[in-house]
Amino acid sequence: MDIFETNDALTIVIALPGVDPDQVQVTLSAGVLIVSGERPLPSGLKDAQIHRLEIPHGHFQRRIELPPARLEVSGRHLANGCLMLQLHKS
Repeated sequence: MDIFETNDALTIVIALPGVDPDQVQVTLSAGVLIVSGERPLPSGLKDAQIHRLEIPHGHFQRRIELPPARLEVSGRHLANGCLMLQLHKS
């Protein structure tokens, strides 16, 4: 995860390879950003024997404490395996 701050916004980039955009929930409350969702195993592999697993699968949740400021989510984009969030300072 990367966090960038400008005078008027925070930009947060979170690597989420293999996650469908519809499976990602974003909540902002009391200075904490919560990103949660589901990364399923590729179809047809649920019963396969696993020899190596580097990308975690199943439910995930990230809690990110943010710098003190009044923030609101003003943009959200998932592309190339990365979720990019814009949080506007109000």
